[in-house]
Amino acid sequence: MMHLYWVALKSIWAKEIHRFMRIWVQTLVPPVITMTLYFIIFGNLIGSRIG
Repeated sequence: MMHLYWVALKSIWAKEIHRFMRIWVQTLVPPVITMTLYFIIFGNLIGSRIG
């Protein structure tokens, strides 16, 4: 019975890795763009007040 759990876990793991490899750009690029815009906008707005 325990063998079935490992087979299921391996199947789900392989499926998720494959899915990530297909859409890695959609997974990683938006947070990078958001973070960059955040630093640019708020850095310019309050950067001079901080020091």
